[in-house]
Amino acid sequence: MRRVASAPSGNLRSGSLLPLQRRDSPRMKATPSRWARLSRQAPRLCGFLIVLLVIARTFVLPQAVRSERSEHPDAFHNADKVSCPRWYDQSSGATIKLPRGDWKVGKHHRPRVFLYSVFGSSLESTRLAKHFLDFYVRRAGIAPERIHVTVHASHEHDEHAQTLQNLLDKNRVHYDLWIGTFTSETKAWHRDKLTQKTLDKDDWLIVADVDELHQFPGVRAHDGSATIDTPSDGTAPVDAFLAHVAERGANYVLAAWEDRVAEGGHLNHIQDKVPLERQFPLRCRMTEWTTPEKTSLITSFLPKAEDHKVIASRNYLKVHRSAHKIRWASYWEAIFTFGRVSWPTVYVPRSHGGPFTAPVKSQHYKWIAGLVPYLDRRVRVYEKCGLLWSYESAAVVDRLESYGGRVCVTCGELACAHASPVERRRVAIVTSVWDEHIDGVSITMNRVATYLEQSPVEDVLVLTPHDPQVPEPA
Repeated sequence: MRRVASAPSGNLRSGSLLPLQRRDSPRMKATPSRWARLSRQAPRLCGFLIVLLVIARTFVLPQAVRSERSEHPDAFHNADKVSCPRWYDQSSGATIKLPRGDWKVGKHHRPRVFLYSVFGSSLESTRLAKHFLDFYVRRAGIAPERIHVTVHASHEHDEHAQTLQNLLDKNRVHYDLWIGTFTSETKAWHRDKLTQKTLDKDDWLIVADVDELHQFPGVRAHDGSATIDTPSDGTAPVDAFLAHVAERGANYVLAAWEDRVAEGGHLNHIQDKVPLERQFPLRCRMTEWTTPEKTSLITSFLPKAEDHKVIASRNYLKVHRSAHKIRWASYWEAIFTFGRVSWPTVYVPRSHGGPFTAPVKSQHYKWIAGLVPYLDRRVRVYEKCGLLWSYESAAVVDRLESYGGRVCVTCGELACAHASPVERRRVAIVTSVWDEHIDGVSITMNRVATYLEQSPVEDVLVLTPHDPQVPEPA
């Protein structure tokens, strides 16, 4: 017969054989898992990483990509005051004037096509502007009242800026005047602020700098003659092309970037009367020159400039400051604005309406006289403002100076070649007589060949037997 110990503190009922309850000791507590400990430290870890990224972005990376050009004592002209953009003031404290008042385009029930551009104040820019307006107004068919230009001047009394204003007034093009520091960030901010205020959300916006001619299918030739894709019903070529893009369900167009260079790689002055395509017949892959030659641990990972460009997009999308892609923020805006689901969809650029398929190209006429000092100043402004992509311009200036101020058209990495001629159809005429005998057949065939030869898209080959009784020409 077993004895049952008395239960202290009432832990054991009389006659029960249950063991006494024991208090949990510290050794008996469950050890928290590794994941639980990490979860508790996650806020501190995230905070540490954020601080580390801010320090790297603010101090380390700007110094890593910094060139030697900002060390020069004559970095800026006395009249040029550099004011960098800030998150609370993207205008950089610039003065914005509206000589022609606000840009008013009204409302419309159908999407329209508009063009935004920036003209820098320089001698070459005043010459390029004439080609720019001729291309987009006369050849592409964009109405002058649907074009807005921002004229940039570093100081108020700029003679080239005044020349550009006079040219725009003459062509009835709306513009504003930006006096102060102008960077790619302020450009995007100013463009978006203007277009969101003025245009309808479904309107098309073409973005092109003064040195960019977007070769939309159907744009007329230099002399105004129709090309193979030019609409025959009188519709503007750009309007017809973007209507086709909309039918395909796309809301922006991505074009291949094509840098045009003069013979021998010389940085020539712009001529007024000669088409730009003839002044700069070479096309080169100049993006290969946009990374530093002398690389370090950090600069070896720097990407090259992109070789494509967003040339047109719906106004409810936002183009990146570089215009090479659509900004990520616009994805959410496009989805949730007014309940519209419009995910950015790129158009695969191919010709429409003609027998040939060819990609849309953006012709870039940047490689002209005055480029080196222009890029040199841009490098200094961007480095002063801590804009990391300053290394692209610095690398280009270094390469140009190493080749005596010109583009190395024989360097393999640039792959310079003459621009492809307009694609032409080959027509073969097989006839029994041609020019050795004059009769109705030969006269008719000669007239047909003459007519086809006058077309800019036809090559004619004549096949005819030779009469042995007719002496061959010496």
